[in-house]
Amino acid sequence: MKKKYKSLPVIILLVFIFTVLTGCPEAGSSIPDEEIIDYTPPLEPTIELVADINNGIDSSFPANLTVYNNSLYFSADDGSSGKELWKYNGTSASQVADIYLGVDSGNPSELKVYNNNLYFSATNGGTFTSLYKYDGINTTDELIFDLPIELTVYNNLLYLVALDAATGYELWSYNGTNKSLAEDIYPGSNSSYPLYLLEFDSDLYFRAYDGSSGPELWRYNSIDGAELAADINTGVGEGFPSDLTLFNGAIYFRATDGFFGFELWRYNGATVSRITDINTGGEDSLLLSGSIVFNNALYFIADDGTSGSELWKYDGSSVSRVSDLNPGGDGFYESGYFTIYNEKLYFKASDGTTGYELWEYDGINMKLVSDINLSGDSNPSYLTVFDSKLYFQADDGNNGAELWAYFY
Repeated sequence: MKKKYKSLPVIILLVFIFTVLTGCPEAGSSIPDEEIIDYTPPLEPTIELVADINNGIDSSFPANLTVYNNSLYFSADDGSSGKELWKYNGTSASQVADIYLGVDSGNPSELKVYNNNLYFSATNGGTFTSLYKYDGINTTDELIFDLPIELTVYNNLLYLVALDAATGYELWSYNGTNKSLAEDIYPGSNSSYPLYLLEFDSDLYFRAYDGSSGPELWRYNSIDGAELAADINTGVGEGFPSDLTLFNGAIYFRATDGFFGFELWRYNGATVSRITDINTGGEDSLLLSGSIVFNNALYFIADDGTSGSELWKYDGSSVSRVSDLNPGGDGFYESGYFTIYNEKLYFKASDGTTGYELWEYDGINMKLVSDINLSGDSNPSYLTVFDSKLYFQADDGNNGAELWAYFY
């Protein structure tokens, strides 16, 4: 008699459903006990001395940090060659040129990249400081400008301020071969001293003095020449616009109209207006310390007369103090050396319990990055981003002012 398995179809159905829902492993494969997650923990923040150029407690004072040809260029003094041109390639530091031979200093400054060359101001011991060029191999004296400063690139030309016996300190252009006087703003051998060169709306803006309107805001283009853009402190008064910065389609700067102290001003290409009166009563509020755009706001250092010099911001509609980092004292002084790195704002500051050290601000919280000099000020300066790291000059109290890096 044939035996019947009435439950067999049910068993087959259950196995089929299980296979569909869970999947069937291929032959020879194994089912992992648990899911494997590939996780790499983030790097711990690191701050370190990367080059002790002047060994021991003496300082090399690396300054004017500039990125060129995949290296970081700067001026430094190794204690035997004077202050000369150096570079750091991410591993080691080396001298690029000894412009003023011997222990004297060539003092390279105003480093600016133009046409794949590095231009700077330096002296070889002659009568004047001159314009030099480094092409990645050789350093040459262009023998074309005296005492050049304020190097900037505009309209594919190198613009700078230089001294000429016939025109004084005026604005010049250079195409890599020939120089041209842009404008003799203060006619004759007098000097207009153009400063704070900044391109805006296809024009080059700067502060200058024509002998009649005081140091005010000027603009230049190759078609119209130079003209007074805004007479902030009218007449012979001196507006002294400085720290020109682009924000929200306008130029923002520090200036005075003679009634208020040095406050924040704006020029939109047609009209000029005062934005703040942070320290009321005609007292100065804005420090000559630079400004920077971060998180859709303009940040700068100001003193309201009660809180000391602190970090402030203007968001396009209102001005506010970011924090009172050092209550009853100055959290900031001189230049804050503002720099953005990894979407955070970095600067030099003090909360009164440490010296002036490296701090960061993420848009909400402000914190000390490191107390590099436990017994004083490390004075982090010339903050510059290179090769995904933040480089700067600092003094830890043991090695002098040398080249440091911070990264994470």
